[in-house]
Amino acid sequence: MITDAPAPISMRTSLQFEECLGLLRQKLHRDEFRVVAQIRFDREFKNTLGVDSRKCTVLVVWNSFYAYQALLCGVSGGLFLPFNISVSDEDGSTLITTTNHSFAGCSHGPIGVQILARELNRRMELILMELAVYKTVGSSSVTLAELKEAI
Repeated sequence: MITDAPAPISMRTSLQFEECLGLLRQKLHRDEFRVVAQIRFDREFKNTLGVDSRKCTVLVVWNSFYAYQALLCGVSGGLFLPFNISVSDEDGSTLITTTNHSFAGCSHGPIGVQILARELNRRMELILMELAVYKTVGSSSVTLAELKEAI
């Protein structure tokens, strides 16, 4: 499902916002992605603008191995690490959206950057698919190996 389309990689789940956010953090940690910042925009809007808004959190994520690979590919490789994952409450469901690295200026760059972009997209898509099927498998998570086997 990796495309050069301008659309980000996204997925909607029936998981509640807080549960989804917690599971996402666990799955990122399992895949050696580190959350270096978490911004609760709904709280920021309330505190700074006095405006109520739907729950929305942005995670700033990176993986040191991929970051090192990106920098080895040249200065432009560092432009897509770290990257953001947005988690939003959408009237009873949760929407997760992340960077489509293939579109983020990486699809026509050096071959090393293209390969890295495809790998990052693949990893993010697998994590999002795990969250998408979480509730449909007897309220227990599907393992990464089971998900890869199903694909």
